[in-house]
Amino acid sequence: MPSKFNLLPQPRSVDAGAGTLNLSGALIALAADPAADLYPAGKSAQEALQRYAGLNCELVGGANETALLTITLGSGAGHAEGYRLTISESGIQIVGDDAAGAFYGVQTLNQLVQTHGKALPITEITDYPDFPARGVMLDISRDKVPTMETLFGLVDWLASLKINQFQLYTEHTFAYRKHPTVWAKATPITAEQILELDAY
Repeated sequence: MPSKFNLLPQPRSVDAGAGTLNLSGALIALAADPAADLYPAGKSAQEALQRYAGLNCELVGGANETALLTITLGSGAGHAEGYRLTISESGIQIVGDDAAGAFYGVQTLNQLVQTHGKALPITEITDYPDFPARGVMLDISRDKVPTMETLFGLVDWLASLKINQFQLYTEHTFAYRKHPTVWAKATPITAEQILELDAY
């Protein structure tokens, strides 16, 4: 892989071309039915393009010829959670094999934008995971219990690395309804917070 690509995890295939795409434009097209299936991917791209390239892009449903970025579903990599990311002189296209694949394609795009700013290298990247379950466990029973803001940030960061499971190890740091003495001297995470984190 050329040294100008600094991607985690390393994709299966990177076909680097010549030249760059200078980012401009204001639309991200979610070309699926329903378009809402691709909203998490589109929202993630929108935020990264704003943060790292200074672009304020609008999310729209359906195909649009003037879009800077088109995210769609189809035969991306031919595997569950796979994608194909194409950066050409005419724009950016991400084809996910499913909604998760489209989201992971956006995470790769986001890393490229973070590294290269408004001048993205012309390239085609194809990737899919080796394992369906890719997880991280965090022990919150030993030290300070993380705030919900911290936990949401961890979920975002892990998702950007294509991790799809996040597990919390708890002992006395969970607020058991029938056993309050267990967590009386702690600042436990509650059942409602677990539901909120799971939904997030």
